[in-house]
Amino acid sequence: GLIVAVGSTVQDLDHVAHSFTEAHQVADAARGANTEKLYYELPDIQLRGLLYMLGDDPRLQSFVERTLGMLLEFDQRNQTDLVDSLRTFLLHGGNKSAAAEAAHVARQTFYRRLATVQRILSMDLESAEVRTSLHAAIMALESQRSTRRRAATQTSEVADAGGRGGLAGAEPAW
Repeated sequence: GLIVAVGSTVQDLDHVAHSFTEAHQVADAARGANTEKLYYELPDIQLRGLLYMLGDDPRLQSFVERTLGMLLEFDQRNQTDLVDSLRTFLLHGGNKSAAAEAAHVARQTFYRRLATVQRILSMDLESAEVRTSLHAAIMALESQRSTRRRAATQTSEVADAGGRGGLAGAEPAW
């Protein structure tokens, strides 16, 4: 859906470009937020915003691979979506019943999925610190995927513009 994002208030034209850059970053980070607001500002994106800005940092990529790699490989190999089950569990504050309801599956089915996640990752999902790390890794993964999709879309738009004699090779305004 449509996301409206706001950058910092500026007092002079010299800072408008920076405010637009912030608004773009807020919009991209807000795409994965679990809220439905009319508009988003920098304070609304918190950790998600930081992870989005660090998305290309190899240390963050390493953290995601180290934290979720085994689960991502399992999902790919078995055509499952346990990462999404884990994400739902984390978005519901570790409340298994609420997460099962949100996932529209029977509680016992959801509990089995979480037991499989716990076995694959060798992590205790009851630990608040583990859940925080997993949630940060999932948010980072989402921001990396969002960045890749946006880059692919821009590449195809530039190629289309080039075919019409448009602005092939032009940099985006943000």
